[in-house]
Amino acid sequence: MKDLFTHSRRHKLVGGELIKVSSILEKVVYNYINIMKSSTKSKENHHQSREMNKFLVDLINNLLSPLQEPAWKDINSIKQRNVASKILDSSEKLLATIFSVTPTSESSMTEHFDALPNIRAIVSTVSLSNYVSFPYTPLKSDIINIPKEALEVSGERK
Repeated sequence: MKDLFTHSRRHKLVGGELIKVSSILEKVVYNYINIMKSSTKSKENHHQSREMNKFLVDLINNLLSPLQEPAWKDINSIKQRNVASKILDSSEKLLATIFSVTPTSESSMTEHFDALPNIRAIVSTVSLSNYVSFPYTPLKSDIINIPKEALEVSGERK
């Protein structure tokens, strides 16, 4: 992963590399999630998961940078959508693991991951009701209420 990050930050990729990177990300995230599922909840595992998420968000930021625009144009629109979907799905799955390894008694927690200018991710635990406010901790006054049916529940249920 470190090599992917460094290479995507310093070098122009070609379309085929974007396809390969998205497949590698998918496999790394799958393996990492399985490792975290078997881990005990601890501050150390939370820190490790936070670092992995930050690393992924930074890598995606690199893939979306103007330096990589020719690589995106190098592949047809169907492959662009496929690569983008794999990257987004992988990041969603990994971001969802952050609190699964966190020991806490708090009812809500929030983590922010920023890799500007392209990525801003906010992960929160929320109590389920008919509607969930998003973002749970607003940046401004830009709150919307999302019906719980529209959300995917992730993590352990009590």
